[in-house]
Amino acid sequence: MKNLINSTYDHRIRPYTLDSRGKRKPIEVTANIYLRQIPEISTKEMKIKAQITFRQEWIDPRLAYKSISNSRKYPSALHLTKRENENLVWLPDTFFQNSLDESRHNVQVPNVLIRVDPDGRVLYSERIGLTLSCPMILTRYPFDRQVCHLDFASYSFTEKDIIYKWKKDNPVQIKAGLTENIPNFLLEPVETENCRSSTNSGTYSCLRVKIPLKRISCSELLQLYIPSTMLVICSWAAFFFNKRFLSAKTTIVMLVLVSMILLSSFENQRAPATAYNKSIDCWIGVCFLFVFMALVEVAAVAFFEQTKCCEQGNRGNEITQKNEYEALVPSQVESNRHFDLRQKWKNDPADAIDFFSRIVFPSAFFLYIIVYAICVIARK
Repeated sequence: MKNLINSTYDHRIRPYTLDSRGKRKPIEVTANIYLRQIPEISTKEMKIKAQITFRQEWIDPRLAYKSISNSRKYPSALHLTKRENENLVWLPDTFFQNSLDESRHNVQVPNVLIRVDPDGRVLYSERIGLTLSCPMILTRYPFDRQVCHLDFASYSFTEKDIIYKWKKDNPVQIKAGLTENIPNFLLEPVETENCRSSTNSGTYSCLRVKIPLKRISCSELLQLYIPSTMLVICSWAAFFFNKRFLSAKTTIVMLVLVSMILLSSFENQRAPATAYNKSIDCWIGVCFLFVFMALVEVAAVAFFEQTKCCEQGNRGNEITQKNEYEALVPSQVESNRHFDLRQKWKNDPADAIDFFSRIVFPSAFFLYIIVYAICVIARK
């Protein structure tokens, strides 16, 4: 390579060709990416880590040696694998626009290749570790889909100097098995597109990789949804206890309420903080509401039972007279169902509250589960 490059070659000057009017045309840099690994996706910090092989191709007419490549002095292609050789030829100053951190791999040997073909075509391939910013919309968390971007452009050359283009065939290659081996996510088909980045210094050509990710919600189902559902169901046990065991009814609901608080605190430590409500917040809030209403139900039963005890003397006389009347005219009482229900509430409101709670609470909660599943889980 050093023999091929003469004193007139300057690696600081970009290669160019002239158009019909004698003006310099922008150089076309063709890119493709081999996605090796996605070891981490942090929802809380909204970032993604990836291992890629980044390849760029362009033509540098100054490096063409086709006319002399048939001689024994030059091979069919020149390969440079050491980083110190990067200063021998011009390289595009490509950078990743949404990168938070980057690392070049130098285990055993530097993972970099520069290949020069006889016609002056240059291939620059490098293995890079990236930490990318990935803003996420978490309104449907943990049943959400996210799209992370990988954007790259030239740092100093505008689109008048460099134009980036995707390779026509397989611009983004995925390592076999990567789709199913991402923690807590499933990789969906990757998309590519061209983009433009405009700043005060000019407009820059850029390329974008869209990485769609579908969250796997098994951990949230096992650690939050199923336990919270079981806790809500456990709170209904208070409705089946005799009204005289008010301490047992209260203890059950209070234990469930404390367990819900601990479960919610555990989830808040895992889930990212947002300025808006997530679907998981709605679920926890409704579960809290059902447990709190169970506590209100127990308090209402205690209130009516205490009132009944205070008025037991007068209330007992009224019930005795009523029973004597019902014995005289049984057919009339049996024919009036609404009258029976009103009498049940009037005679023993505590029992009536427990009776209706056994029906209303489960029906309302399971109806909410169906609505939640339709609105949050099933909706794409």
